[in-house]
Amino acid sequence: MSKTILQVFLLLLVVIVLSITPPGGKPLFTVIGGSIIDSTRGLISFWWNLGRAIEDWGGAIINFENVLRERADYKENLQLIKTLNLQIERLRAENKVLRDLWKIKELPINLNFIGARVIGTDFSIFSPSLILDRGARDGVVEGLTLLYGGGVAGKVVRVFETTSLAVLTNNEDFAIGGMVDPGGEMGVVRGGKENLNMEFLSLNLQIQVGQLVVSSSREGIFGLPIGKIKSVDVVGKITPSAKVEPLVNPAGGRFFLIVLGVNPD
Repeated sequence: MSKTILQVFLLLLVVIVLSITPPGGKPLFTVIGGSIIDSTRGLISFWWNLGRAIEDWGGAIINFENVLRERADYKENLQLIKTLNLQIERLRAENKVLRDLWKIKELPINLNFIGARVIGTDFSIFSPSLILDRGARDGVVEGLTLLYGGGVAGKVVRVFETTSLAVLTNNEDFAIGGMVDPGGEMGVVRGGKENLNMEFLSLNLQIQVGQLVVSSSREGIFGLPIGKIKSVDVVGKITPSAKVEPLVNPAGGRFFLIVLGVNPD
């Protein structure tokens, strides 16, 4: 009983103390209660702002993911555009070569060809040879003829799966079977920096300056224009030879046609 009375007495004492109003101030319980409310309000404000910040960060992450997705789509579309532009470039180059070719000589054959783009230069075997972006998977084999600007421009000399090496007519390693048209005089046309050399002509040759030289049947495709006879040399030769002025200058060419063969009728 005395303990209960003591507890009641202490409770009353606390109430009295908290009810005391200092001079010119507020009751203590009002001050303490306000402090608790202020602290709680600050805590609530902190968590509220933290929640908003987390929400903002979440939105930023989602936006970033969207940006990455859009960037991936952009790269894919850009690659598609580049592929289409390359195809258009091939078609334009093919059409130009064919137009120039038919201006020089109407071929009685239907050529089967593919366009090839120069992607580099190789010095390991020939000096130099061009690296083309067509290879075995495209049907390219060694010995195929290159066309450029309306005439024979070179030959394929080595083939890999996706690329191939080719030498141009201005390279001394180039050689192709040739025939004087008209007349039918046969020989081997070798490359040169300015003029081509047609060798192994017959002793009783009858050719004239200005006659057209075309690829012979020994190359598999007859009639591809190579150049025109510039001069004939029979002095001091076991077999006569002739200088041939090439119809085209392939130096600096970035796109060629590789003749795969002749389409069946």
